Formats: sequence, structure tokens, C-alpha cells
Amino acid sequence: LKRAVDSHVLRLTSILDGPVSFDRLASAIQAMDVELRNSDLMPSLAVPADGAYNVLRTSLTETQKRCQDLNTEMLRIAEANEELHTSLRSMKGTNRRLVEEVQKQTEELSHLTQ
Repeated sequence: LKRAVDSHVLRLTSILDGPVSFDRLASAIQAMDVELRNSDLMPSLAVPADGAYNVLRTSLTETQKRCQDLNTEMLRIAEANEELHTSLRSMKGTNRRLVEEVQKQTEELSHLTQ
């Protein structure tokens, strides 16, 4: 049972290490559930062995913590992205005004030199 759970925990961890695809995550969880239900590894799902319950509970807690950490990181990055986007818009406006000013001064200079 421990090997089967460890195998699924590794699979879930690998899914969570990259960009999180909730479809892949749900599929992996469902595959784990199906394998455990259809195997002889767990004699009775109604009363799980303490070890199996603890392994699953620990895995769930770790996975929830990982999801929470990823969500926090995603929100931090989204906020930084928004700040950068605002700065970029501001810089584009400043650049546009500077280009217009250079064009005006170029026109004045060409008018004065004629």
C-alpha cells in the first residue's frame, strides 16, 4: 500500500512542480482512487488502516500546502505583472510625448535654418 501511495504522491508532486493543470491533477487523483479501490492493497475502504490513513492525510496536507504556496506565488507575480504593465503604459505615454517634442523642435530648427 505504501509503495502504491508513494507512487501516486510522486505523480501528484510532479504535476504540482510545473504549471498546474487542474485537469491533470484531477485525473491523477481519480487514478489513485481507482487503483486503491480496485486493489487488494486495502482490505476495507470503510475502515482504513491507521498507517494508510496517516499517509493519505499527510499527503493531502502537503499537497494543500503546496497549492496554497503556489496560489500565493501566483498572486504575487500577478500583482508584480500589473505594476510592470502600468509602468510600461506610463513609459509609452512619456515616450510618445518626447517623440512629439523632438518632432516639433526638428521642425522649428529646419524652419530657422531656411
